[in-house]
Amino acid sequence: MRIAIFAAAMAAASTGAEAGVVVAGFDYGAALRAGTQTAAVTDYVAGGVFQINTANAFAAVTGYGDADPVDFASGAAAAGNAVVSLTNNVRIDLVNDSGVNARGSLSSLIYGGGVGSALANFGAANCSFADITNCGSFLGGPDRLNQVSALQFAATLDGVTLFSGLITVDPTNSPQSSFVNLALANFGLADGNSSFLTWTDTLLEGIDVGLFSAGQTKSLEFNVALLVGSFFGVDSDTCTRTSCSIAQAGFGDPPGGGGGGVITYRSAPASAFSFLDLTFEPTDDVIPVPPALALFPLGLAAIGAARARRRSGR
Repeated sequence: MRIAIFAAAMAAASTGAEAGVVVAGFDYGAALRAGTQTAAVTDYVAGGVFQINTANAFAAVTGYGDADPVDFASGAAAAGNAVVSLTNNVRIDLVNDSGVNARGSLSSLIYGGGVGSALANFGAANCSFADITNCGSFLGGPDRLNQVSALQFAATLDGVTLFSGLITVDPTNSPQSSFVNLALANFGLADGNSSFLTWTDTLLEGIDVGLFSAGQTKSLEFNVALLVGSFFGVDSDTCTRTSCSIAQAGFGDPPGGGGGGVITYRSAPASAFSFLDLTFEPTDDVIPVPPALALFPLGLAAIGAARARRRSGR
């Protein structure tokens, strides 16, 4: 998954209120198997890509995170007899440092990507089995699907879902998808491939994140889980260096039917408008007071009454 986020301090028209965004942490982990070879990744990797391969099996993950501006990516691919699972969590504090009560809203960009299986074109100059993530040429979908690909993602604010999605492609069902508070741009099957769901860059604007009292912080989290499994070679099929279907999942321009790498790693945002922008607008709405604070004035009044009784000798 790749989401680009740009946090900007923006002045409100009348008060000079500005938004505060603080990256609280990145958590990334993946487990890979290609044939009998296994590996684990516990953090974003140098260069953004980690891969293992045997004579006829391949597994790879992408992972990248940058705090300023916030930009993160994750993806997975498997070919031959291979499996990859990956999780990526990004935690961000949204802070109302405007000095006044305000209503917050978010805008962000989800990069285009895909979930499914596609046939690598090993006849192309940039497509070799040993370095399959650089393959930029594909021949459409497999004749028989022996692979599974799944992507699940969600954005939550203080534990409440802002938007989420689940996309799966497997041998026993037609491609499946479900979304909450989200519609991915141009979402659908890739041209010439009934085993690959794809979409383009999706701009989300004006997501309401509610009322903030002056100085209040809310926790925003992006959670991603990927699973790709390829089972060629387990029974009678093999993954050769002339023809191989690749299971893949992620945000970040996986191909589907042409163009781009298997799980293209991009070291900088591909779109000039890529951002997650937090803005605050001053509001006269009543900000709910936490219960402990609501009781505090009553406590002062009770103490004052007790002192008055003591002074009067009651």
